Amino acid sequence: MKTRRVVALAVALLALVACATGAAAQPHAAASPVAQLPQAALAGLMLPAALHAARLGSSPFSAPTVTPTSCGKPTGVLCTQVVVPLDRSGGVPGTLSLHVEVVPAAGVARGVMFLVAGGPGQGSAHVFGLGSDSALSLYRFLFPGYTLVAYDDRGTGTSGLLDCPTLQKANTADSEQSAAAACAATLGPQRDFYSTAEHAEDLEAVRQALGFDKVAIYGVSYGTKLAMAYALAHPDHVDRLLLDSVLPPELPDPFSTEVLRTLSGHLGRLLLGRRLSRRDGRFPR
Repeated sequence: MKTRRVVALAVALLALVACATGAAAQPHAAASPVAQLPQAALAGLMLPAALHAARLGSSPFSAPTVTPTSCGKPTGVLCTQVVVPLDRSGGVPGTLSLHVEVVPAAGVARGVMFLVAGGPGQGSAHVFGLGSDSALSLYRFLFPGYTLVAYDDRGTGTSGLLDCPTLQKANTADSEQSAAAACAATLGPQRDFYSTAEHAEDLEAVRQALGFDKVAIYGVSYGTKLAMAYALAHPDHVDRLLLDSVLPPELPDPFSTEVLRTLSGHLGRLLLGRRLSRRDGRFPR
């Protein structure tokens, strides 16, 4: 029964993409951010989104409203916490508290911009540093009139940081394997709830808690993958996407096969350049 539901969801998402693409092809149609996503990006995100939706079932989490208060920093940045379930299906108990920072728009308000950092593993609130005068000046220059929001994803920054020092120091395949197994054992059942799909639902919880209807998302590196995943899961709440240093949805590959596929070509070009340089006397033998 569950398999049929997953297949039905995937088919529905494919139909949504097809309709969105058709709308984008019409010269007078208003294209949504989802419609403008590359087809390869949508294909890489649709099945995980369908599986995640099937696991959530019919009882999605709704975040209560929060009121940010001063962080005590000179920029006037406001801070709050948004509490989300560890496992939205309810199978594994527990909650996580997400650290959220907000800077209200200056001048005429144009919208809300979520700043999403990369990694995965970078806490956006810490990376974008809205408590710093220089950082805030930069983002106000880039996004004039926007309320700026940055929060630490689950497992990053001050949102329940996942920390496995041995794994971070491992530098061989064998040491990485044993350190990863030890880290997984330490984390226990919660290790299953730090996926891109969970991060996208956390972004939705922050949006709900802050009371915004539509948000723009500025994603960098892994943040581009998260931004696309959110747009696919919650298209009605996306104003626009700004993707910087795009990470294709099918990456990163844990086995680095894309590196192996391109290695021979790069080495060939390197050796060819070396031979030509020697021939022309520009490279010592």
